[in-house]
Amino acid sequence: MRLVTLASLVCATAGTVTLAVACADRPARAPEAPAVSAAPAPEPSITTGDVLAIHAMVLADAFAALERRLAWSVDSARRDPGYEGRYRAKLDVFDVGDPALAPHLDAWVARDTTSSVAHLARATYRIARASATRGGPNATRTSAERFAGMRHWSDLAREDLASAFKFDRSNLLVYFESLGIAMWYGEHDHASALLSEGLAEVPGSLVLRVRAVHAMRPRWGGSASQMEQLIDDADRAASINPRLRLLRGFLSYDEAEALLERKDLAGAIRMYTEAMRYGDHWQFRLDRAAAYYAAKEYRLAIDDYTAALASRPAMVPALAYRAASYDYLGWQGPADERRDSLVTLGRRDVGIALVLDSTDDALVQVLQTHRGLHPPATP
Repeated sequence: MRLVTLASLVCATAGTVTLAVACADRPARAPEAPAVSAAPAPEPSITTGDVLAIHAMVLADAFAALERRLAWSVDSARRDPGYEGRYRAKLDVFDVGDPALAPHLDAWVARDTTSSVAHLARATYRIARASATRGGPNATRTSAERFAGMRHWSDLAREDLASAFKFDRSNLLVYFESLGIAMWYGEHDHASALLSEGLAEVPGSLVLRVRAVHAMRPRWGGSASQMEQLIDDADRAASINPRLRLLRGFLSYDEAEALLERKDLAGAIRMYTEAMRYGDHWQFRLDRAAAYYAAKEYRLAIDDYTAALASRPAMVPALAYRAASYDYLGWQGPADERRDSLVTLGRRDVGIALVLDSTDDALVQVLQTHRGLHPPATP
């Protein structure tokens, strides 16, 4: 399951830029943006500079450097509850639909067919292509051709994941991606087995449990009782990873999504905020940001997008919508230095997004609407 923006609720927005500036380690905040939650901050993640460095290694076919940067350590994952989240944030570089990455990933796998990391990276990319091919509409509005394309890419991803398992059975993100595909196709027994095997490797995993609790929501064929059972089990493991307690927030998160379907933005925002009582998770922040954006509360949207990007700095749609929020906020005030500073922040986000995936639908949409975020023309 890839990053979802609330496209059905938000008005389209956008801007462009080439990355010609050095990137700060953390996404910039909007001037004077108020704090929106007293919940504990997320675990520290990797930096924007880390993300861009990994992306540059891919394009340069620097495979030995990539192997070192993406080496998985199950011992580290067991000792440090934040390790798996930082590792996932690195893999977000491959969670894009840009066709330009495909030949580099193919070359990496061809160079070392026994590299679990190379197969995992290409599988992550292929799953993103599957998701992009299927598109966002519900099943009744999705063509057979799109479903066939999704099946094609997900089958290729499964081949890579099988190889990744063959060469390293301990990498939790292989379980994570495999579980995601099993959820797509309603393979409940297989998904359950993957969850059990993954938790045997890293008993304190939050990342794997979050993926599983998403699958257990009623709208995906699960039930509240199934969610409660997984959450209760996670509570018992909280001595290993105290952040497992935030899983209980996904009950309120599910209510928020139901409210969104009824176009109740205020109610949804209230339930996302309730979810964050249990802990500050990027998913709560990201979706509350989209609700704030739809409600034209751009300061609050910026604050939440910033918090989500602090955990996962390579999320291109979040960068795109934060850039749009900066631009909208700037136009709410006078034409002065403050507006210029907001546009500069938006252009910076767009520039990073363009480097990571210039084909992303949210980014393209933002660029079509927010002309002021386009980069200055080069001489």
